[in-house]
Amino acid sequence: MRFGAPCSFSTFTRSFIAAGTENVSDPQQQPGNQLVSFDARWGGEVGRTMTGTVYAQALAEDGGGPAILPDVYSYLAGGRLSGGLDGWTWSAGIEWTDTYGVRYFGENTPNGRSPGVTYLNFIYRDGYSFKDRPIGFSLDGDSQLYSLSASITDPRNNRLSAALRRANINVTDTPGFHISRNTERLWIGEFGANFPTRWGDIAGELRYQTDQPNTPGRRDGDVQLELRWQGQF
Repeated sequence: MRFGAPCSFSTFTRSFIAAGTENVSDPQQQPGNQLVSFDARWGGEVGRTMTGTVYAQALAEDGGGPAILPDVYSYLAGGRLSGGLDGWTWSAGIEWTDTYGVRYFGENTPNGRSPGVTYLNFIYRDGYSFKDRPIGFSLDGDSQLYSLSASITDPRNNRLSAALRRANINVTDTPGFHISRNTERLWIGEFGANFPTRWGDIAGELRYQTDQPNTPGRRDGDVQLELRWQGQF
């Protein structure tokens, strides 16, 4: 958040046109924290009984490279296969997200990365957030998430699902991030079930994670159980 920032019509128009509005040192010349993203998705049949989807996204911060070019990239990529036979259906997917920015112009750290850039801004101190929660990737900047997930549904619409995730949060120990102000590396496991009945759907989910954010120097595992009933009237 920044109070007293310029709010003229030209500021509004310059926030949509990146040329000449990179992170300049004069706050009065900086219309906003600009981001740009590119998305691609493909889906189609795989064999006779399956469908598949692959997708990717690149998000770039205005990190101080050439004025007309976005810089400091984060990435997301994944894929999913689905199929069915004799009333049974199944789905399995994999996804990778990395918000530890890669800068293609200007200076980099020795490993080719730019720490403390994604979702942060030196003028707008809250960064790309709302009420201390990141608006973009749920783990905030300088973080990675690797996910495997699967589900199966029987002919009576009973459904089982499971997921395994590896989260590397704030790998640069940057204190400006909201989810965790220090590095945390943890595993997350999830198992869920949904059973339709004449009185509505009964569902439950069991989650376990090996650590929690903002717990430097210690391992705080956590178990959560959620039960739901959903009906229609």
